[in-house]
Amino acid sequence: MDDIFCEAIKSQKRVRIVYDGTKRVIEPHTLGYDKNGNLKVRASQAGGYSESGNYDLKLFIIDKISDIKLLDENFGINSYYKSGTDKGIPEIICQI
Repeated sequence: MDDIFCEAIKSQKRVRIVYDGTKRVIEPHTLGYDKNGNLKVRASQAGGYSESGNYDLKLFIIDKISDIKLLDENFGINSYYKSGTDKGIPEIICQI
């Protein structure tokens, strides 16, 4: 799954996922580990269900993703995204 997310980040392509049982389309910006060793992706949500109603940048726990598909849809970098460091993902694998 890491490879798909890193490819999506590198090429700025959207990804369709099933997250915690619900379909979503996300725009991944950073993939890495949090301070507890959990693999996470920071992404904007472009479509699908959102319990919080927030479609801006948020963290998704990789273990809660049951399906993933790289889409042929490009996206732009979220204006709130700060490249270089991420307090929620201190150990970065790949990022925009």
